[in-house]
Amino acid sequence: MVEELHKRGFGKLRIIPSLAPTGMAWRCSFINETKENRFIASNWIAQHENENSKAAIKLTTQELADLFIKENFEFINHCKGENEEYEKWYSEMLA
Repeated sequence: MVEELHKRGFGKLRIIPSLAPTGMAWRCSFINETKENRFIASNWIAQHENENSKAAIKLTTQELADLFIKENFEFINHCKGENEEYEKWYSEMLA
C-alpha cells in the first residue's frame, strides 16, 4: 500500500517496522519526511481485519490506499511531495 501511496504523490511517507514488546507481532508506523507526524499503521490495518487475523486481506493495494487516504486525510496530507531517493529504495526493497 505504501508504494501505491508514493505513486499517488505522497512520496514523503516513510515506514518504521518494529516488533511488539512481546516479540510476538510486527508493528508498522508511518512518519512523514520531517518526522513531525506519526501514525501507527498496524493498529489501523487491525481495525479492518476480519476475526481471523491470519486470513489474507481481501482489499487490493489500490483499495487499501483509497481507504487509508479517506480515513487518515489529515496525516497523509503531511506526506505530500516527492522523495525520489526513498521512493526508489522502497520500490527496490519490495522487488
